[in-house]
Amino acid sequence: MAVEPSKRRIGIGKLLLNELEKQAQSDGIKQIYSVLLAEDDRDALFLESAGFSPSHIKVYVKHI
Repeated sequence: MAVEPSKRRIGIGKLLLNELEKQAQSDGIKQIYSVLLAEDDRDALFLESAGFSPSHIKVYVKHI
C-alpha cells in the first residue's frame, strides 16, 4: 500500500490504514506487519504514529 508522493500529508495514508485495520479485525486477524527498507525513516515515523512498533523479525534477501 502506498500513497502517491504528491498526495501525501493530507490524511490518505491514515484513512487507508484505518480501513485495513477494520477489515483485518472483522476477518479475525490479530496482527498487521509492514516491511520497510532500512533507510525509510519517513514511513517508519508514519507507522509509529499509527501505533506500530518495531518488530524482532529478521528479513533476509539474496540478490541474484
